[in-house]
Amino acid sequence: LYQSLKRIDIINTLFKEETLDPEAIYYVFPFNFKSPQIRIETAGAVMRPESEQLPGSAKDYYSVQDWLTISGKDYSVVWVTREAPLVQFGEINTGKWLDRIAIKNGTLFSWVMNNYWYTNFKASQGGKTTFHYSISSCQGKINNSKAFAFAQECNIPATVLPFDKGSKRSLPDRKCSLLSLNKKNVILLALKMAEDGKGIVVRLQEIDGKDTKLKMSLPSRIKKVHLTDIVERNHRVLPLKNNSVRLKMEGFEICTLRLVTAPAFLVRK
Repeated sequence: LYQSLKRIDIINTLFKEETLDPEAIYYVFPFNFKSPQIRIETAGAVMRPESEQLPGSAKDYYSVQDWLTISGKDYSVVWVTREAPLVQFGEINTGKWLDRIAIKNGTLFSWVMNNYWYTNFKASQGGKTTFHYSISSCQGKINNSKAFAFAQECNIPATVLPFDKGSKRSLPDRKCSLLSLNKKNVILLALKMAEDGKGIVVRLQEIDGKDTKLKMSLPSRIKKVHLTDIVERNHRVLPLKNNSVRLKMEGFEICTLRLVTAPAFLVRK
């Protein structure tokens, strides 16, 4: 618990003996909801169980990227996991092969380990394992961007680097950033060197499902911005004005940009 943060961190450390008998281990989170709405962050998307699933897709259990939200009429909970991505809703559904899932309560099962699989997995699990969870809540509904921001704060803490006093380099007098986005519903998926070495690639995603006019502020040494496809082929040049570029994004859209720098700004080793 934290005095100044609306956040609960749970750290479960398990010391377990190995066995070849079939077994599974769950941590249970009995949230007090009736017929809640659930949203799950999956790989590159956010989805609702049942209503946004293809017929025949798995409903016994789900895989969570970082977070999920449980919302009722008056309040919502955001739940974050770090090491254990598999979850089940309402009750333990393992092996039921559900055609349809009706989530009638807010009970969440974090499925941390099992030895049910017959191939490609170790026949037993044991030793010391640690699982981290974080929980917060709010009144009313919670949007995806707030849940994402909370998960990032929990799972990716701030990185501190030493700065040598004898260095000839200097830090700016005010806070600064390589780039900044003016909309909280647009997230940075990737920031990396271009595959061909020609510039920096930025990949963005809108996560609240709404069309957005985005402004991205950049350093002065960025000289050109290309809109590219997912494999970094340039499509068109975007207008760069006052060290910023504007972009229209559709709901849930992923955009990839190539930032072309001044020659001395970036050297690839």
